[in-house]
Amino acid sequence: MRKFKYIPTLIVVATITVLILITVVVMKSVKGSPVNTSEGESYIAAMGEQDVQEVENLLRGNESDDSSSNNDGETSAKPLEDPEIETEPLDGEGFYGSNQACYVPYTIDDEKAQEVVDKLDDGSLSTKELFKDTLFVGDSIMTGFSDFQLANQGNVIATVGSALNPHLEENIEKIINYNPEYLILHYGLNEMDKDEYFVESFIDEYTRCLKKLQKELPATKIIVIGLMPIKDIAVEEQPRLAAVEVYNERMRAMCVELGVAYSEDSQFFVDNADLYTQDGIHVQRKLYVKWINCLVKEMGIY
Repeated sequence: MRKFKYIPTLIVVATITVLILITVVVMKSVKGSPVNTSEGESYIAAMGEQDVQEVENLLRGNESDDSSSNNDGETSAKPLEDPEIETEPLDGEGFYGSNQACYVPYTIDDEKAQEVVDKLDDGSLSTKELFKDTLFVGDSIMTGFSDFQLANQGNVIATVGSALNPHLEENIEKIINYNPEYLILHYGLNEMDKDEYFVESFIDEYTRCLKKLQKELPATKIIVIGLMPIKDIAVEEQPRLAAVEVYNERMRAMCVELGVAYSEDSQFFVDNADLYTQDGIHVQRKLYVKWINCLVKEMGIY
């Protein structure tokens, strides 16, 4: 978390407060008349009790407002409108999956994102440094960021085999207390089922948790990661995994409705099929590294 970078701002606020009190006291001594200092005392008390997280959210929110301004000086406070899209078939055999466009409800500085990708490529920026204010939450796809040492262990709240319910609910307060700049979520792999009842339950629970996170972390950019394409060999062993397309379509619709970012790079993964592991579900470290470049440019992580 970037708590220390806001210390100068807090010092300025404290200094101004002290100067106000000094002025009040001096005027009181000069005029010899009673002066009501209750408002100043109440202000100081409020500043002392104000949670650092609230100040951080306020400052981060101001930064987000600035970055979302267009060339005409107007700001986009609402999620970007998303026209209906048709799911394109995956260009490659041997996979189950969808092929939807990403959805990003905030403005991205493309030049800044490309600068970050260039620094990652030339080694002047590490992925751990890039993700110092990012929190990865979810299942084994998210544990890959710590297992492959692409993010610090403290930036990952994930467990192999975990499902949305109860994993996200059990860790939601920890996420809120962390107060990340970017929150990246991946669920659905372990609870996936072709039965509509399970799909509905999954989306309902996800929606409820996302609404709570939006309320408690208004300045955090929340990114829901779609399920990677699943190889035929994995579906043969676990037929329930054939529902990957349905889950992705429902998750994307949910994100558009809530104004939460949705990231899906299905064709990218199919194009790198040789970097999948033998189980046909997970991918190798080399593909994570390539994927990070996609996340930076598409989701504006910089």
